Amino acid sequence: MPSPVGAVQQLLQRLPWVRSVVLTGSRRAGDPTLLSDWDFDVAVDHDETVDALADHLVGFATLAVFWDPLSTRATLIVLLEGPIKIDLIVSGTPNPHPVPRWDVHPGSLARIDVHFWDWILWLGSKQLRGDHNLVQQELDKMWHALLQPIGVARPVTSLAATVDAYVAARDLQEHRLGVNLDRRLERQVRAALTRNRVITTGNTHDDGADG
Repeated sequence: MPSPVGAVQQLLQRLPWVRSVVLTGSRRAGDPTLLSDWDFDVAVDHDETVDALADHLVGFATLAVFWDPLSTRATLIVLLEGPIKIDLIVSGTPNPHPVPRWDVHPGSLARIDVHFWDWILWLGSKQLRGDHNLVQQELDKMWHALLQPIGVARPVTSLAATVDAYVAARDLQEHRLGVNLDRRLERQVRAALTRNRVITTGNTHDDGADG
């Protein structure tokens, strides 16, 4: 039996219009952290087939499948139980579904929630690597694109504070909009960040939300 990551790779390699699926990033270099994702460069015959990548993962045992809204490249993110994060980067293809800044409404809240937990998981791997400048740059970017739109009053400076501020604002929006979100991804990401001491249980809300 292949690993869950190997199963995704094999599924894509069987598609007739996928030319190659090649491991890259820290996993290929052999220096991942305990939270590192799996990056694959994917080459397809035609840009028109890009959206079909997500269609072929429907029914696979995933927590979420979505196009990275902020990437300039077509990057399909696949989140598996664990959580395991896989980024499928389609060579030479621009983002087919860019969202530079979230607009909060009943139809977008679930996608915002998935985007946040994926992003904070990725930042956890960067913090473990000691890339603190990148973490701060990304937290500033996150506040503009996601946290401020959802109701976080001011920028945050740590991953623990970011989680607390986001959850407080998200819960208010969930109640206001009458939406019930799936918490499976949140629980798994929180557990992974806690195991690796990126955050601790019982964080205090030191960066608040409007409302």
